[in-house]
Amino acid sequence: MIKEDFFLQGNWIMSERIRAFDWSKNPLGPLDTWPICLKLYVSQILSHQFPMLLLWGPEFIQIHNDPFLFSRDIHEDPPVLGSKSAEFFKETWHLVRPMLEEVYHKGKSFYNEDQGFPDNRHKKLNLAYYTYSYSPLMNEYGEIQGIMVTSIETTDKVESFRKLEESEQIARLALESAEMGSYEYNYLTDKVISSESHSKILGVNGVEKIDEYRTLYYEDDLKIRDQAKRDAIKTGKLNYTARIKVKDEIRWIHALGNVLYDSDKVPVKLIGVIQDITEKKLFEEKILLANKKLQIANKEQKELQKQKDQFLQIASHELRTPLTAIKGFAQLVQEVLAENGHERESKMLEKLNYRIDHLHALVENLFDISKINSGKLDLNLQVVELTSILRVLAEDLRFTPIKHTLIEEYNFSAKVNVDRERIAQVVTNLLSNAVKYSPEGKEIRIRTRKLDDFIAVDIMDQGIGIEKDELEFIFDQFYRSKNLENSGIGGLGLGLFLSAQIVQRKGGKIWVESEVGKGSVFTFTLPIYKEA
Repeated sequence: MIKEDFFLQGNWIMSERIRAFDWSKNPLGPLDTWPICLKLYVSQILSHQFPMLLLWGPEFIQIHNDPFLFSRDIHEDPPVLGSKSAEFFKETWHLVRPMLEEVYHKGKSFYNEDQGFPDNRHKKLNLAYYTYSYSPLMNEYGEIQGIMVTSIETTDKVESFRKLEESEQIARLALESAEMGSYEYNYLTDKVISSESHSKILGVNGVEKIDEYRTLYYEDDLKIRDQAKRDAIKTGKLNYTARIKVKDEIRWIHALGNVLYDSDKVPVKLIGVIQDITEKKLFEEKILLANKKLQIANKEQKELQKQKDQFLQIASHELRTPLTAIKGFAQLVQEVLAENGHERESKMLEKLNYRIDHLHALVENLFDISKINSGKLDLNLQVVELTSILRVLAEDLRFTPIKHTLIEEYNFSAKVNVDRERIAQVVTNLLSNAVKYSPEGKEIRIRTRKLDDFIAVDIMDQGIGIEKDELEFIFDQFYRSKNLENSGIGGLGLGLFLSAQIVQRKGGKIWVESEVGKGSVFTFTLPIYKEA
């Protein structure tokens, strides 16, 4: 005869819980009334290291062991012990009930692997996977009294396989989107397993031997391919680019791969990909050809620029001497005419002298441009008060025949270390442009202000303005604005380029803000001179 507590011996959590449970209010009744077969089955599951659940009677009253408790992270909330399966597994009861009924009434066993069930652990309904079996339990008379449930959760395994499959799918999609073909070469069997895209790129089908691919390569490129494969065995990495023949067409491929070794460092398998890079190669060849043409064009451009600079230097030098002589004779004739009372003729000579001065300024600009291009523009630096230069130039402008009102706003004064004559040349160019490009007169303003560690000079007019898309080119050599084409306003497009060069050589900046029909503001800055 089995002792009453024989089946509850052992240091198990569930032994204590079974003893402490009030079975008098349960369909199974008190422990001492349990049949011998039930006590034996309970003893078996308690000593078992595999998660097991015992379902007894037509209501499937539940008794389980410690591994089942731990595997499901169940701490009697809701209770498992003593409860009916229909109550505890209510989310999945519609799935398991038909199988349990067949086991209990017909003695049929069930085994399922990686079966998915809704799971309510952690207060949240999720999908969990289990490998489990249902087996009938009989009494000493061969009558089915219960069901033995063995189960183990395989959610992690299933999820791992699923993630692996997803990764493989993603890898395949990545290869396809990149127009790559994958393959595996077995060093031991000398066989190749290739993807459909791999065969498509190479223009072959059903090739298994690695040497069968050799006929696809150009002779010189075959040497590259063979050497790369020999190197791969040593380094573990395959990498080469070669030409192949596909249906009488030259194609370029790029191959990459990794070599796998056994424990003795013997190569076992090569896993690789190839990509058709023909279009890329053709594009690179076009780029190389274009670069060569560009280099030739740049060389020719430099030669033309050199010839142009030489011409400017020679032409400006040759023009300076006769212009100086003409200017001298014109002034002399004007003075003689004035002394003899020929005022009308004297005025005409005055206008001639003005035009000669304008022509002389153009020649001087050409001469300066040739110096800049050859890197020979020298600056005679001296520390001067910038506003003093501005005042003199403004006064000179007032003595010329202009219709404009000149306004001076010297809001800031500072010393600068500059070439006085060159800075005067910059200001004169900007003032001349302000007069020239505002033919209707109106105001011209000269303003100074402090801008960080610089003194800024603004020359503002109310003239014809400049298109926005031209502002970035306005200081380029020989550039003239489009709105001057039919204006009758002459010029070579050198003054602003020369002004920018002079200002920038002294660490300053020059820019313009303008709106068509509303005028322009030309600004240049020079660093403030600081006493040592």
